[in-house]
Amino acid sequence: MLTRRIFLSSLASVAAAAPAKPVNVILIFCDDLGWGDLSCYGSAIATPNIDRLAKEGARFTHCLSANPVCSPSRAALLTGRYPTRVAVPRVLFPVDKTGLAEGEQTIANLLKAKNYKTMCVGKWHLGHLAPHLPTYKGFDHYFGIPYSNDMSPRWLMDDEKVVVETADLETLQQKYTERAVRFIEDAKDGPFFLYMPHTYPHIPLGAGKAFRGKSKQGIYGDVLTELDWSVGQILACLLYTSDAADE
Repeated sequence: MLTRRIFLSSLASVAAAAPAKPVNVILIFCDDLGWGDLSCYGSAIATPNIDRLAKEGARFTHCLSANPVCSPSRAALLTGRYPTRVAVPRVLFPVDKTGLAEGEQTIANLLKAKNYKTMCVGKWHLGHLAPHLPTYKGFDHYFGIPYSNDMSPRWLMDDEKVVVETADLETLQQKYTERAVRFIEDAKDGPFFLYMPHTYPHIPLGAGKAFRGKSKQGIYGDVLTELDWSVGQILACLLYTSDAADE
């Protein structure tokens, strides 16, 4: 059994394992993505960049989620604890004044203590008021929407400031990706932790103009094609910054 103590200590050991140069950490989390939606698991929707991760890395095929819905699953992922124990037993809504409990240690808190630069890009869904925002949970910066894309208001936030009252669903993935790439470039001297909880493929769906009709699998396929492109952009940025650091 993976206890909370083992989970948290293992993350801390990742940061401390290589004293000469701590590893960078990127965690990409997709909302409502199905097991069979990726081509590495047999889908007709092409996801070559994600497939590359599956081929060159490790696939974990025996696993469970702490909860099947938005907020609780995020709370468990970030803390290693059951959602009910961190005050997120259900999906949060914009009318709620609560969020991830104060004092809970997240992955970002642990890595920040090891001098990591930290950022969250994407759908937070663990409370939109202080002290529940990412910037109070170990993240230096935040860019994204605080709730699901089917909820209103659909703010786009930059740190703790609302910069767009209603986020455009068709440009959301592009904006996430651009900000994530910028963070990696700025933090290339490392170490850094990027947590990227994508809004999609949670409905309602929206794909950029360059991806509409590209998958031949409808809007769902188009959204996954763009999501795979986003992963590709992250990989390309990592390779570029790694090569530049070696020169």
